[in-house]
Amino acid sequence: MGSRRDAHTGDRPTSVSLRRAGTRRPRQWRLRRVLWGFASSVAQVWADGEVGEPTIPISYTRTWGPIWLLRSKSTMLAGMGDAGDDGVLWTAVDAYLADHLIAKDDVLEAALRDSEAAELPPIQVTALQGKMLQMFARMVGARRILEVGTLGGYSTIWLARALPEGGRLVTLEAAAKHAAVARRNLERAGLMGIDGAPVELREGPALETLPQLVAEGVGPFDLIFLDADKEHNAEYLQWAMRLSREGTVIVTDNVVREGTVLNPASEDAVVRGTRRFFEAVAAEPRVSATAIQTVSGKKYDGFALLIVD
Repeated sequence: MGSRRDAHTGDRPTSVSLRRAGTRRPRQWRLRRVLWGFASSVAQVWADGEVGEPTIPISYTRTWGPIWLLRSKSTMLAGMGDAGDDGVLWTAVDAYLADHLIAKDDVLEAALRDSEAAELPPIQVTALQGKMLQMFARMVGARRILEVGTLGGYSTIWLARALPEGGRLVTLEAAAKHAAVARRNLERAGLMGIDGAPVELREGPALETLPQLVAEGVGPFDLIFLDADKEHNAEYLQWAMRLSREGTVIVTDNVVREGTVLNPASEDAVVRGTRRFFEAVAAEPRVSATAIQTVSGKKYDGFALLIVD
């Protein structure tokens, strides 16, 4: 913050002149107490009301003193919206970013409308995430893409549009209803149903269609997106490795599960499957991997990013 200067002379006031002007330190201390009160309130845990322990100061100024980073569940969510508030803030930020970064697209919007009309679960990626996937595909120069979990074809459209001339995308969907909606959406996008269309949709459980791809010698793929039932992600990873080459990028969605991935005693099959996936990644010497936590209109989750060495 800049120091105040005299409006007429431009001189910086001395501490004596500030006191004479009525600017006293007690006012600063009162504001400091307000800030401390706010920090304490946001550090309360929504579940049990406990206040996290202070850790090291994250900043210090002569005027304001230490600003503490409090270690607690609510602190992780403070400033981003609460896990129980339906992601209002996250959704609003998503809308703001999409408004600036994503062009209006009638085909993609129609895919979302038709998926909703068919009562498909609203679990597709967001527009920002779809574009991120598309950019990943462009970054690696992907000519062959494998998607496990088509849903209504929304992410499929984003990925397929990254392909160069002659590129190919194979997408696998277990549910006949989802596959039917996806076919209509992909045909409207000009990605299926015409000569030279790049997308092939295979219907059936992925644990059956993935071995078929291996047996047929399809691949290797340059980018693989795992976004099907999370219970079997560890098995999908094994098949993905057989359909990869050195340099293949594997993206796995929904791996944080609003933090429930931390619970080793969880009885939730999805959480257990996600934990088995991370154990499989950790035990796989042929990949380098990281994972990113995300917040969005889809609330708190994350994705894993792997590259085959």
